[in-house]
Amino acid sequence: DVYEELVYFDQLLGVLEVGITNRLNMEGVLAVPRRPERYTALYAVYRERQEDVVQQLRALGVPGRVQPVHEPIVRAAERQIAFYGEYTRAKVQDPTTDLRRMLAHPDLREQNQLLLQAWTRVGQLYVGLDTPTHEAIYYHLCGFDTI
Repeated sequence: DVYEELVYFDQLLGVLEVGITNRLNMEGVLAVPRRPERYTALYAVYRERQEDVVQQLRALGVPGRVQPVHEPIVRAAERQIAFYGEYTRAKVQDPTTDLRRMLAHPDLREQNQLLLQAWTRVGQLYVGLDTPTHEAIYYHLCGFDTI
């Protein structure tokens, strides 16, 4: 039912907003020189918050037709947590590590591909989607993506 799908997307975008904020905060943490233990402590905060986002995503009522959009988003969120864990470890080992150096990391690439997959499915399901809704979904998925 279209109403249920609309409710789903409204709720999804709200959860993604929190996830985007968490991601940007972690990206900011890793961009600033700190003592190594601070990176680890701040990653733990990020991980807890982003795992909560994953739980919120899993708790959403997902209409059957939208399941192929939703599943890759959940997996992308999980890959993002793993990526920032690896990025944090790399930063602790070598403080000059930056996002550019991490672009080839498999978790980062998988996260990106999963979000692209979700976006492609949105386009397939909603060919005539109105511009504001199209842009809202697109920009939230892009904002959630690390690259």
